[in-house]
Amino acid sequence: MIIPKVLNLAIMIILGGVATASFADENKPHVDLPAMQISLNQSSILFGDKKASDTTVYRTALQQRSATLGNALAGELGVHSNPFGGGASKPIIRGQEGVRVKILQNGLDVVDMSALSPDHAVAVDTLLANRVELVRGASTLLYGTASPAGVVNVVDGRIPTAMPQGLLANKISGDALLRYNSASREKVATAGLNFGIGNHLAVRLEGLRRDTDNYKVPSFASDVMLDYLPDSHNQSTVGTAGISWIGSKGYIGASYSHRKDKYGITGHNHHYDKCIAHVLTPKSSVYHYYLKAYPHLMQDIDFSSSAHFHCGADLHHDHNHDHPFGFAHDHNHPGPWIDMVSKRYDVKAQWQKPIKGLEKVQLSLTSADYYHEENDHEIQKIDPATKRLVTINNKPGYFSNQGKNARLELYHTPFYGLQGVWGLQWQKQASFAHLPYERELGQRFPLVANTNKQFSIFGVERWRMNDKFALELGGRMEKQKIPISYDENQLARYRPKPDCWNWFGSVTCSSVVPAFEEPDLTTYQDKALSYSTSAIWDFKPDYRLSATYSHNERLPTPMELYYHGKHLATNSFEFGNIGLNKEKSNNLELGLKFDGNKWRYALSAYHSRFKNYIYNENIYREGNLFMRRHKQAQANFYGLEGILTYHNDKHEISVFGDVVRGKLKNLPNAYAKAYRCNGEYTTIKPDDTDDNIEACDYNYYTNDFNYSYQPILEQPNMTTPRLPPARLGVRWQGELASHWMADAEYTRVFAQNRTSKLESPTAGYDMLNVGVGYHNTLGGVEYDVSLRANNLLNEQTYIHNSFLPYVPQMGRNYSLALTTKF
Repeated sequence: MIIPKVLNLAIMIILGGVATASFADENKPHVDLPAMQISLNQSSILFGDKKASDTTVYRTALQQRSATLGNALAGELGVHSNPFGGGASKPIIRGQEGVRVKILQNGLDVVDMSALSPDHAVAVDTLLANRVELVRGASTLLYGTASPAGVVNVVDGRIPTAMPQGLLANKISGDALLRYNSASREKVATAGLNFGIGNHLAVRLEGLRRDTDNYKVPSFASDVMLDYLPDSHNQSTVGTAGISWIGSKGYIGASYSHRKDKYGITGHNHHYDKCIAHVLTPKSSVYHYYLKAYPHLMQDIDFSSSAHFHCGADLHHDHNHDHPFGFAHDHNHPGPWIDMVSKRYDVKAQWQKPIKGLEKVQLSLTSADYYHEENDHEIQKIDPATKRLVTINNKPGYFSNQGKNARLELYHTPFYGLQGVWGLQWQKQASFAHLPYERELGQRFPLVANTNKQFSIFGVERWRMNDKFALELGGRMEKQKIPISYDENQLARYRPKPDCWNWFGSVTCSSVVPAFEEPDLTTYQDKALSYSTSAIWDFKPDYRLSATYSHNERLPTPMELYYHGKHLATNSFEFGNIGLNKEKSNNLELGLKFDGNKWRYALSAYHSRFKNYIYNENIYREGNLFMRRHKQAQANFYGLEGILTYHNDKHEISVFGDVVRGKLKNLPNAYAKAYRCNGEYTTIKPDDTDDNIEACDYNYYTNDFNYSYQPILEQPNMTTPRLPPARLGVRWQGELASHWMADAEYTRVFAQNRTSKLESPTAGYDMLNVGVGYHNTLGGVEYDVSLRANNLLNEQTYIHNSFLPYVPQMGRNYSLALTTKF
């Protein structure tokens, strides 16, 4: 396309211009970014006063961190990462992940497939961001109903909101980054340019290019011992253009962003490629005939208690970091990869004081088209038509999500200490997943084509009694509808018919039709209501006490309801559950902050009680191949996070840590294979003696279709799946000399022995990172040069909360970066 090529050219032009300008002579003093900015601009989600657990990570820090969102935030209190090689990672906050952690881009939903699985990259770029906000409390309800853990907002400047200030008569400003990493041979270049046209038009151009090889690790056992992780490579190209008309009472602007990613799928085992999951009971194929066409309609009664895999080979059963594949895996055979394309259009407008009583009106529109392919190298298969061996370009899967979002916000004029915002939001996302080469019809569309429609009304009011006490109240009502188009011809194809046979040339049909049940094709729809209150009390100078209570309701997603089939990247077969109910939680957080001349600290404690908590249960495991299904139970989460800091004019040292506990309670009874012996049912397998064989009927079902798979086995309480481990660390940063800064951080990540069903424990590790940086100005251009050493101890690290806990993270690595700003 022409536009992406133009944007790539713009990157090179900007980099060249910045490099040329940096040789000027004029010096300019360095101005540190403030610790926090509270604003109500077009892209911030911050509303009111900052609580102890609210966090903002600014551009200077983001440019030193990972390019993927989860890894970039993993050092923040309460935040862990769910990494997937070098191409993708998502944040896990207070033990919550997926749709419970709302990810926004400039206050609007990110339209991608990252909520479906952690191997799907989040379609935002932290290396291009001005800041990332992590906010909890009543303000989260401005953006979603399911946010007890918090909302993550990635803020960039793609749509200008003010005329640029900089060189050349205050009409041009820009920034750039060059970075290299030793372990992955990462080469990153980013650039941004702001310029004005006349007195009212502002333009923003920005872009990113990132290339990495397979990253180095202390060791990885394949068919031979390797010092790198196969298939952890990544390539990313991003180009964005935005333009705004800016007047005295507001602005209106638009932007277009084009992103392409190609990254490897780590930890993939080709021995699993031919595996088929056997999950249906024998009678389901007749009584619930429609499952052959639409397997996502599977009910609990259809799910076999003896679910298992057919792989054509025995799989290694032990979770062993010394033998992660379970086979002599050929490291010379490259694994699969993902090709991703995301196109996004944004329009934003803001009007200050349009009428009496309104402080401002803000309108936001987004249209995004996300698509990715899971590709593999050429394979040989038997052509069913010719029965010959043919070579094909294997494309295991296609994933698509097309979304539109419209949002209107009305900020009223403050009166009697009360200020607030009310608004409407409409969203539609049409998604599907397609596996074209699967052998079973029921696995060709693991995510049936669906359209998720949501409409919401929201509001937050903040009342400040005096300079010491403030109260926030928020609410959000959301309506969701997920229509699916069903083909009656497909249903008729599999609907049971009378048995017919040819008797000496005469066709005779039985008058008996096998018993069957018609499907319920009613469109899923439901409503959710969430509300929250936050109180802030500055009870003494430099002290702040905050308390937040929220009731959150979350409606299940299409992934949780309808997914049915193989998922290549996570080495799993996953199954949704159309019987899922609305998830509800009651959440409480207490926070205490102190900010004195020499000491400061922040401490937060939280507790969440869930009803109908939706979790992805491990129901069967063979080697590192899992079978998972979405189920519901009660759940409790509680945790503690805090930081204590001593600082003076030149140095600062902090001690920090966090811990989270999660427990599933009152789990639904498990299904078990029943044996009928002497007319009675039992879950105990009879001895294989002659007497028992004669007395027992080994059929898995009864003749009247009253399934013998009954939920009769009570399950004990258990730890929630993939619970993050506890952490404790110490950090120092300070000024070495004029223009020179340095920092060091040591973190102990403890072993995680609190495991859920079929999980394996994960060892702890020590992480040591150090860095040094130089800051100065030349000719009005600020520049920073930094050198960082990460994982200096070269620890073999495994992430328990990852779907691939047997895949090691990057070993010792060094990163050199140059950033400029003018």
